[in-house]
Amino acid sequence: MQQRSIFIANTVYLSFLLYGINRPQFIICEISIMIVCIMCSTMSLIITLLYKQPSFNTYIHTFGCNMPMVLI
Repeated sequence: MQQRSIFIANTVYLSFLLYGINRPQFIICEISIMIVCIMCSTMSLIITLLYKQPSFNTYIHTFGCNMPMVLI
């Protein structure tokens, strides 16, 4: 999951460079958004493994409950 998120972050970053949109404020914003998305999914996985019954459905539920707080 984390490798996929890093791949997505690199793809978005490189697409900005290829299209000539390399203003620093956009680059900082993109990197910050990708860090938050990676952090949210990683923390949801750790919480599921440590404090809840480890299963894929529990992870998806925890991730779904945490994601709206990330977007705020």
